[in-house]
Amino acid sequence: MTDQKKSKKIHVETHRADPDQQETFDEQQAPDLQSDLDLQKELEEKDLAYRRALADYQNLKRRTEDDQARFVKLASAGLLTRFLEPLDYLGQAVAHMNDKGLEMIYQQFLRVLSDENVQKLETVGKPFDAETMEAVEGSGDTAQDQNGEIVTQEVRAGYTMNGYLLRPAKVIVGEVQKNTKEGINN
Repeated sequence: MTDQKKSKKIHVETHRADPDQQETFDEQQAPDLQSDLDLQKELEEKDLAYRRALADYQNLKRRTEDDQARFVKLASAGLLTRFLEPLDYLGQAVAHMNDKGLEMIYQQFLRVLSDENVQKLETVGKPFDAETMEAVEGSGDTAQDQNGEIVTQEVRAGYTMNGYLLRPAKVIVGEVQKNTKEGINN
């Protein structure tokens, strides 16, 4: 009976410097091995969860930075839009007056806008685009009626900033004249 009460010995090979050396464990220590394996598995799961959380955090940080940059661009777009009308008046003054100082100021404004990625829409001679243009005069009142028409004159310039429309151009549209060599009939 004492032999039965004695715990059975389990021989487990371990990786040691001496490969013939074996370590002996009691059967009562076997649950500890299972517990160690469970802990190892739990550690791996926690490590995976940590790595996922870290990746989510880095993605959130990148998206937040992108959103902040976009917000700053749109905020500056609002301010730049307010300067477009005075810029139009300054451009009209430069066109009607022969004043080098006024022209230099106007060119400086244009450089500042260019530095902020503000681009003037090219409209004259182009097909009418209801997305970026408003027809103030022409043969039809709707975009469908203006289909096939081109811009013959620009009343007010339109501008974009980084692909975002700041202000649509106001234009006069006309039918394409097929019997003229230029394709535009002013």
